[in-house]
Amino acid sequence: MVKIKRKTMLSVILPLTLGMVLFAGGCKEEENHEIVVEEKPAQSEYLLAEAEKGDVVLTKKVTLKYAQKDSENLNFKLEGYQIKGVYVEKGDKVKKGDLLAELNMEEAGEEYEKCLSTIEIYETSLNFLIEQKDLALDQSKRMLASGEIDEAGALERNKKIEEEYEPQIKEYRDLIEYETLRKEYYGGQVEEGRIYAGIDGTVAFVRSFSSTARSIKTQNVVTIFDSAKCSFICAGEEYAEYMHDGMKCTIELLNGTPYDTVYRFSPEEGELVFELEEPDYTLSIGTKAYYYIVLDERKDVLRVPKKAVHHAGDDYYVYYTDENNIRTVQYVEVGLEGNDYTEIISGINEGDFLVLK
Repeated sequence: MVKIKRKTMLSVILPLTLGMVLFAGGCKEEENHEIVVEEKPAQSEYLLAEAEKGDVVLTKKVTLKYAQKDSENLNFKLEGYQIKGVYVEKGDKVKKGDLLAELNMEEAGEEYEKCLSTIEIYETSLNFLIEQKDLALDQSKRMLASGEIDEAGALERNKKIEEEYEPQIKEYRDLIEYETLRKEYYGGQVEEGRIYAGIDGTVAFVRSFSSTARSIKTQNVVTIFDSAKCSFICAGEEYAEYMHDGMKCTIELLNGTPYDTVYRFSPEEGELVFELEEPDYTLSIGTKAYYYIVLDERKDVLRVPKKAVHHAGDDYYVYYTDENNIRTVQYVEVGLEGNDYTEIISGINEGDFLVLK
C-alpha cells in the first residue's frame, strides 16, 4: 500500500511549488511504503521596502568653482636697504592703509625731520617780517592821516619799506620752498621704504628675512587676499529664491572635503556666492565643489523609496504581495517626489511592505 503524504516547507519569499519524490527501500506487497512529496517553493525573490514615517527632500545639485576676485602682492620700492621689520603674520586680518613692513630709512627719516624743523623756523621768521612790514605800512597811513606827511611822502616811505622787507621775505619764501622739496624727497623715501595694505583682507603670505637681509624691488614680501571675495560661485539666478543671504552652507570638493561657507546672492552678476568662513590659500582658482540646494521638503510624512512608486499617466501605483505571495497592484496618492523618497498621501499605511523589484 502506497500512501502520499504532503509536507509543506515555508519560505519568506513564497511562490511556485516543485514536487520532489523520495523513495524508501524495496517494494514488497506486504509492506507499507510511504512516498513523501515535499512542496518546496521556488524562490521568486522580491526585494521589499517598508512604508515609514520620515522626511522627503527634493534637491538640485549645482557645480561651484573657486574664485579669488581681489588680491595683491606687495613689495618694497627701494633696492638694497636693510629690512627694519615685517609687522604681520600669515592669517592676520588687515585694513586698507595698515603698515605691514618697512625698511631701515633712519638717515632719510632724520633728514626729513630736519627739513620739518627748518621749515618751521623759516616760516616763523617769514611771518615776523610780514608783520613788521604791515606795521610799517600802517604807520605810513597814520602819518598821512595826522598830516605828518603828504601823499607823495607816504608813497616814498612805502617804497622804502617794500625795498627793505621784500628781498628778505622773498629769501625766506625761497628757503621754505627748497626745504619743502627736500622734505618731500626724504619723506618720499621713507614712504617708499614702507609697505601698506591696499585692500581690506587676510594676509596669505609673508616672506621671512634674516637680520642682514636687504630689500629687492622685485621680491614679493606680503600677499593679501580679500577674504570676503575668496568664494565658490556659480551662475544660477533661478535658484536664488530657494536660498537666503547669510545662510550657513557646507559644500564639498570632488574628493569629499567639506568647507563651511556663508551664502549670498550677487544680483549684479547673477551668481550664487558661497564665501568661505575660513580662507584656505591652498585652493587653486577653478577648483570645483558641489552643493545641494533644497527645492522642497516635507517633514515626518509617510514615505516609500522612490523606486517603489510607478505611474502611468496621472495614476500612481505600488506593488505588494498578498498572502499567496502574488504581486498585486495598489493605487496611491502621492505628494512630494524627492530625490530618494516619495511622499504617500493615501493608499497604503505605515508598516506596509512594498515590492522594490
